[in-house]
Amino acid sequence: MTTSTRCTYWSMRASDFLSISIHTEPNYPTSFTTQRGTPVSLIETLGRVVRLQRTPLTLTIRIYDGSGQIPCIQTLEPAHGTYVSPDVARRQAEPVELGKLVRVLGKLDLDLSQIPSSPNHLTLNLPAPHKNFPSSAVNLIFTKMNWFQAIHVKLLASDFLSLTVHNSPNYAPTFFRRGMQVWRLETVGVVVSKERIGDFLKFVVDDGTGCIPCIIDLTDRSHLGLAAEVETERALREAATVELGKLVRVRGMITLGEEDGLQLKVRDVVVERDPNMEPLHWMDCIRLARSCYDRAAHP
Repeated sequence: MTTSTRCTYWSMRASDFLSISIHTEPNYPTSFTTQRGTPVSLIETLGRVVRLQRTPLTLTIRIYDGSGQIPCIQTLEPAHGTYVSPDVARRQAEPVELGKLVRVLGKLDLDLSQIPSSPNHLTLNLPAPHKNFPSSAVNLIFTKMNWFQAIHVKLLASDFLSLTVHNSPNYAPTFFRRGMQVWRLETVGVVVSKERIGDFLKFVVDDGTGCIPCIIDLTDRSHLGLAAEVETERALREAATVELGKLVRVRGMITLGEEDGLQLKVRDVVVERDPNMEPLHWMDCIRLARSCYDRAAHP
């Protein structure tokens, strides 16, 4: 990453973008930091368009850069006084097509008004184009539908295994940590078991406080289109990373297995070369639980 100045953008992968920390305090503007605690505002990323939807008012896409997908939206009728005129916005959106490689730039901001059905909405608002931007750059707005829905919450295995499960008829199960709903999880631990069953790879990560069952869906769906083909390639790549005895950082969606109870549907797996990453993860979990998660559950 490069240092951010007023006109400089942080080059950031999707996995890093999705792990940005959001800081909100009464009477203060929302701020954002990277995993290392560095303040960040302007973002630049590069990826391929794997999903696209146009309306008279917006262009909505998902871009994939090899580490994850980033949902993006370009407002084609910006309000008076915002960064981009309608003509500029439409001209930027016009060349975007499914399968194209695009460069995306934007400014992080927290917007609670864009989507009424979702109380928490994180967006990257676009500043006026800079004279040094490449002509091929496509400037869009990043969106996250919910702070904790978009972010991988760092939890110890003992906390993960004690999550409260709400199973309502006709609805997908929901998961709560002391009253705070969680969707995604990040854990660090050693792979202690690994088994391929049909189109699924199942493995278990032990972080010293317990074991977290993980699963990767390896079903080949490449015939369903570009987005499905990209997802299949990603799953195979992540599965190849899993080895017994390795210290890994795993991120994914919390789900309820048919037989195994709570499990993690894996999004990405990274092998950690430094053994200190595990105790650092423990400290992160404890710090975030005290300073963020407990407060979110009981504001």
